[in-house]
Amino acid sequence: MIIQCGKCSTKFRFDETKIEGEGAWVRCGRCRNVFFQENPGQDAGIAPGEKDDPEVPAWDAGQPPAEDPAEAAEQNYEDDIIAERPPKRAGKGLWTPGKITVYVGILVFVMAGVYLWLFPDIRSQLLNAASPWIPFSKQLGMEATTAEPPGGGIDLLDVRERFIENRIMGNIMVIQGMAVNKNKTTVSRIRVRAKLIDSAGEFVAEADTYCGNLLSDDELANLTEKEVRAELGSPDGRSIPNSGIGPEATIPFMAVFINPPRKAVEFIVELGSLER
Repeated sequence: MIIQCGKCSTKFRFDETKIEGEGAWVRCGRCRNVFFQENPGQDAGIAPGEKDDPEVPAWDAGQPPAEDPAEAAEQNYEDDIIAERPPKRAGKGLWTPGKITVYVGILVFVMAGVYLWLFPDIRSQLLNAASPWIPFSKQLGMEATTAEPPGGGIDLLDVRERFIENRIMGNIMVIQGMAVNKNKTTVSRIRVRAKLIDSAGEFVAEADTYCGNLLSDDELANLTEKEVRAELGSPDGRSIPNSGIGPEATIPFMAVFINPPRKAVEFIVELGSLER
């Protein structure tokens, strides 16, 4: 016959000839639960109270059967199991294929962020290529540097040149003027490029400078070349802030050529870049 444990629902085969009288107490070989199994060979129920207490099996109450049915049930338990509850699924570890894919994706994302942070020029190029998403990128704290062609929303006015003799470097050509923001938005870090041209129309020298960096004649006459480059090379402006320049606002610029080529006969100035 097949009997079933009422606690863990394990089913197993049991020799019904081992049950005498109206039934017997048996013990589940899996969960050790003790329960009363009626004798299928008799219709009469057991006397009241005999099976009310599963903690007192019949053989412990002075009515030992010829063979302990509970021990008989346990003896061949592994071979006689018909069905049991499905075992709990083992918890998955941290290195399943799906989780490994997620880990790799996170690592690539972090490395890409570090790379873009270390190389702002590459970051700017990517942001410019994805211009529809630039407003969102600004919310993340990343600014896009937009390289503009000559003009580019910036007018360069009152441009003039002059020469100063430096006691260390010799002759210095100074080109200065005013940059006017003609864009409808605020801009920052305006960079101007000055170029010298010979009689054949060829460029013979060029110099980049950020707006907002100015030197006095006394400084131009006494500073070294390294000091001059440092003073004029600050993107944020040393004399006047080169940031938050609103529409129609102006900011001065100054570019210098140390010992300019003698064959240079004219010059031009143009916008190098800006940040919106």
